[in-house]
Amino acid sequence: AELRGMRARELKRELEDLGLSTRGCVDKESLLELLDEHGPTALRWQAQEQEADAWRQRAHADAEAEARWKAADAVFGIGKDEESWPEEAPEKQARIKDRLEKAYPDKKVRRSSIHAKRRKQYKSWK
Repeated sequence: AELRGMRARELKRELEDLGLSTRGCVDKESLLELLDEHGPTALRWQAQEQEADAWRQRAHADAEAEARWKAADAVFGIGKDEESWPEEAPEKQARIKDRLEKAYPDKKVRRSSIHAKRRKQYKSWK
């Protein structure tokens, strides 16, 4: 409906953007015939392409986020309990544990606050 109200030059640009060849069209009537003939399939194809692009971008973003969370888990041990930390650098662990206890005195609050962002991200797509 919007395409029919456009001027010939604008209509020609829109049809070319949809992927339709306007090579043989010399006036607005021939452009409208082309639109009637091939317009609905071109519009469906364009909508499908846009939807597929959105799904690809969403899948790529999800894969990147999962890779970042796995890297963070490998480095910081997000899924581990504080008591099961390795004994490599006890003074560093003690400083980290003290800072966490000062910031979040209650153990349950500490765990829920630290990992809330991750849970929120995983539940955002549901």
